[in-house]
Amino acid sequence: YKNKSMNIAKRGDILLYSVRPKLNKVIFVNEEVLYNSGFIIMRANEQDDSKFLYYLLTNENINRQLIEISESSSSLYPTINFKSINRIKLPKFRVNEDKIKFIKKMDEKERLINQLEKNINRAEKEAKEIMDVLFK
Repeated sequence: YKNKSMNIAKRGDILLYSVRPKLNKVIFVNEEVLYNSGFIIMRANEQDDSKFLYYLLTNENINRQLIEISESSSSLYPTINFKSINRIKLPKFRVNEDKIKFIKKMDEKERLINQLEKNINRAEKEAKEIMDVLFK
């Protein structure tokens, strides 16, 4: 349901949580979604650039910079805004091939993490079923 405070993010957009960056909330949008003012939307020119930017923003060093910037804000909660993102120091990549290798490596890492999460969920479900049988 879209209301006045909601916007639409498109496939390939990146949503960066603007309040309390310590929570490290960065979302790569795979399909259109609604988002509110608690997020900053970032849109790259090309899909590869979106993935590249997403992986950079999920990096621990980048997140640390966002936390430092947010803690210097004058608001009640640590926040960042679009202007403050320009203060982030990003790593330099020599050529486009390096960027593509980085994206592929991070895609594989993300795929492995997702598979591990599925395995953990399945194991927790099986453990619960065993406990239910044992203690009925």
